[in-house]
Amino acid sequence: MFIRTGSKHFPWKLNYSFRWWRAHEWWGASVVFTLVILIIMLAWQILGGSLNISFARTMLTLVCLTSTVYSIKHHSLVKKFKDHSWWLTLITAAITIVLAIAANAFSDSYILNSTRTDPSKFPIAQKSISTTILITLWFYIATLILSILALSNSFWDAITTRPTVFPCDKSLGINTNKKNYKPGAAHRRSEYAKIIAAIGSAFTIAILLAIGGTISDHYTSILQETLIFSSFHLHPKDCGIRGLPAESWLTPIGDGEAILAIPGKNEYQLQKVRCTILSQEELQKDILDKISKDNYW
Repeated sequence: MFIRTGSKHFPWKLNYSFRWWRAHEWWGASVVFTLVILIIMLAWQILGGSLNISFARTMLTLVCLTSTVYSIKHHSLVKKFKDHSWWLTLITAAITIVLAIAANAFSDSYILNSTRTDPSKFPIAQKSISTTILITLWFYIATLILSILALSNSFWDAITTRPTVFPCDKSLGINTNKKNYKPGAAHRRSEYAKIIAAIGSAFTIAILLAIGGTISDHYTSILQETLIFSSFHLHPKDCGIRGLPAESWLTPIGDGEAILAIPGKNEYQLQKVRCTILSQEELQKDILDKISKDNYW
């Protein structure tokens, strides 16, 4: 496994060269590395150990990402897409329209249930939330479909492909007996690539199906952060409201009312309040009065 180098400082080196590796080989190695880490995490969990949730989610994402990219390169899916681009483009456009309608409907429903206010009063939030949902749905569905196609292609190749030993000239003394045939390095690398692509696709499908039902539980906080960031741009003090945490936000909705977002343990608490937006002069005067009374906060 190791050989001598003749160097004083590094007398040994791995008996393997990575110089011939290209993007395909490096992506395959990244798939194997992430899968090994994932298996170690699963074993640790089974043995009773505790895992960092953020690290676990990152590794699951990396497994899906690296496996999908490797499957695309291994099965030449980009080339196959170009060969059938006309009808695949039509299907993609139809799916996008359906997903966009569903994303817009869910966006309005989420805003209405969160704020108890007409969603049309939050136009930027509507677009931001619907875009976020559309991108997430497309990423999930596209990754799942690509993994299923890659795994199906791997099974089809395994079923239909038969090993072939080309006849050799017996005068050269080469044994053409099929039982004594030893595949070369190129053949072994090809087989390893097929195995990595199949296992990576299978793990990706299993991960996506397993987390499909739990995405909405963790996705709510992302949608709420999107709502707050896109539509809540004032502080409670702009309405003369004091005594709230510094991370509180407010947005007017007309008719002398506003929606107040107060940070809680896991998410913001939204409530409707009476509000009259103070002018800059009124706000400055109110601040000076509070400072003079030493009860600004």
